[in-house]
Amino acid sequence: MEQFALRNFPVFASRPSAEYISRWRQHIEKTGFPETFKNVSTNQPPRNAQVQLLSEEIKVPLGKRGGERVSCPLCSPTAPKFGTGRMAYFPESMDVRFIGHECAKHYLGENYRAAERVFAIETKCLEYQAMWVRTADKLNALEAFIKGLLTPAKALQFTREYLDLRAKGFAEFLFKDRMHNTGQLAFGQGHRAASKDLHGLVFLTPDFDPARQLEKALDACRDLRRPLPAWVVEDSECEASKEIIRRGRGAEKALKQLRSIRDRVVDAQKFLAPRNLRTLERWVAGGQSPFADMIFRWQGTKVMLSCTSYKDRYYCELLVHPDYDAAVPTFTKGLEI
Repeated sequence: MEQFALRNFPVFASRPSAEYISRWRQHIEKTGFPETFKNVSTNQPPRNAQVQLLSEEIKVPLGKRGGERVSCPLCSPTAPKFGTGRMAYFPESMDVRFIGHECAKHYLGENYRAAERVFAIETKCLEYQAMWVRTADKLNALEAFIKGLLTPAKALQFTREYLDLRAKGFAEFLFKDRMHNTGQLAFGQGHRAASKDLHGLVFLTPDFDPARQLEKALDACRDLRRPLPAWVVEDSECEASKEIIRRGRGAEKALKQLRSIRDRVVDAQKFLAPRNLRTLERWVAGGQSPFADMIFRWQGTKVMLSCTSYKDRYYCELLVHPDYDAAVPTFTKGLEI
């Protein structure tokens, strides 16, 4: 592309606008020629040039340029060099270029690494600003979902903590034993051998704490109602960006777990189902378990547990919270953040 080589457009006294960057991106996708967009320089920047990254790594559709690679302004301005690069702004020379990211790491060194760090901050801040806007109309629905899920979650967590208190070590022992066997219970031998799934194993996991996770999600919703500090992309590394990233990460982590928390609650409810407990008793009675004996059944509003393993003896009149099997709200696509 000789007609486009070694051109320079020092017309950017400040960082290019988001609108310019968006149009440049569209031009690349449409034509495959990042270097032919309006005011894109193709000459070499000054040595040790300061650089600001304007995009993530972009894979150029080389097929739209006849398979030829893009020339690199840093090391080979007039010869094909790379297929993946980044939009970049050079404030000292007031121009923009599409540069090969591997070449940039080599030729721009620490300046490029600093630009990568700043770009990561900018990207996250923009992402979380967008999340605040995107979730504004969902907060009432999110809070209603979380509060509805809290009812069975608190009941199950209460019941599990009671089990740990009264039959210390039982949940951990049974969970570890079943995890070695993918949760399945073996029945019979030879041609009569069969297996059944033990449902609700998540109820026995060491980190079973759905209620605490949901309380954090409610806190995240409350925080999403508070505006983020004023920030624009030119601010880069400042106190506002640190606050945005800290709050954004917290809210994102808490709310993106909602679907999986719901699934864990639904699964945990299955463990205390009478049929599931009867299956456990039958498994122990069949002699293919690490327990010598087991009584594990409902008696009124409580569950009686009495069993002996090679490790210990467990006995408990398990107090089950009446809401343990309460209806679980549906997680709809509209609740996703």
